[in-house]
Parts: sequence; structure tokens; C-alpha cells
Amino acid sequence: MSIIVIYYSIRNIVNEHPSTIIRPKAPKATTSAFIERFKFWQYMSFNFRWNYRDVKRHNFRAIMTVL
Repeated sequence: MSIIVIYYSIRNIVNEHPSTIIRPKAPKATTSAFIERFKFWQYMSFNFRWNYRDVKRHNFRAIMTVL
């Protein structure tokens, strides 16, 4: 089972050049959320806004953290 998981995780990486693998990936471009359009968004702390955008960008990681 572990060999199958390893194969599926590296099958796309094997064909890439080493220089592109080392380079950091660009973050996904996101649009402003519905909640960011309200006036109270400006009064929220930087940490709250950072966490909200992080959860929005990385949904699966946020779900795994809660579970």
C-alpha cells in the first residue's frame, strides 16, 4: 500500500526539471470574499484577517486541524 501511495505522490515530479521543483510555488490568486466587502472588515485585527484568508486558501488543512 505504501508503494502505491509513494508512486502517486511522485509520478508528476519525476518528469520536471530540478530547478522548477526547488523554486517556490506561486500562491493561488484569490478574489476578495463576500465578508471582506463589509465595513466591519476594516476594524478586524490583522491576525483575524490573516487566519480567515489562510483558511479560505487552504480548506483541507483547516478541516484537518479542526478534526
